[in-house]
Amino acid sequence: MEQASKHVDGFEANYGGTELRSAIEFAFNSRQDIKAGSNDKSDKTPTSVFVLTDGEAWDLDGIINSINLNCGNAKKSGSLLRTFTLGVGNQVSTAMCEGIARAGQGTAVFVAEGEKPDTKLMGLLKAARGGVIEDLGVDWGDSEDATEKDDDFEMIPSFKDDDNLESNTSPPSQSQPPLSLFDEFHIETPAEIGAQKAIFLLGSPPKVQQAPKSDKLPIPLYPG
Repeated sequence: MEQASKHVDGFEANYGGTELRSAIEFAFNSRQDIKAGSNDKSDKTPTSVFVLTDGEAWDLDGIINSINLNCGNAKKSGSLLRTFTLGVGNQVSTAMCEGIARAGQGTAVFVAEGEKPDTKLMGLLKAARGGVIEDLGVDWGDSEDATEKDDDFEMIPSFKDDDNLESNTSPPSQSQPPLSLFDEFHIETPAEIGAQKAIFLLGSPPKVQQAPKSDKLPIPLYPG
């Protein structure tokens, strides 16, 4: 513990990006499956890699490609490799954490500044202990005979030949009068331009009126 504390005290930060790719690849290569070199699927041990970060990586595309490559190779060899991320603080890159978790078939959780991480960590560990759902299918409840049922609409054949069009359509009747959109009996009256005289009848004033309150008057007046 003392040696680890001294190692942490020797860290230096230049407020740049986080070099996660080399650390993640080192964790991938440290698996027991890689060290043993056995091709027996019974010897394969599921591995979950937890990434704790409070910043943003420089080479995000390279990290995603590396995770996809290692997880794909592990799946081909019959092993299970997943990545989970815990973003700490308000300056962490949510896109980076979610991208790493999505590429590694894991989940990402975030802890804000001043928030206790107990609940988030327990949820992350619970997700890591769960299995991966593969070959998911959706049953919509349709029977096999549903496609054979008659549709509710009717197909109208298209007329491509002029002979069929002439034989199935009749010319319009010549005895019908043309339809007009204008009223022949409407008489338009000229509109008057300018100010118009209007007489407004006002009702009788109320018996009680409230005068506006003034700073000179201590109370409003109610003439009646």
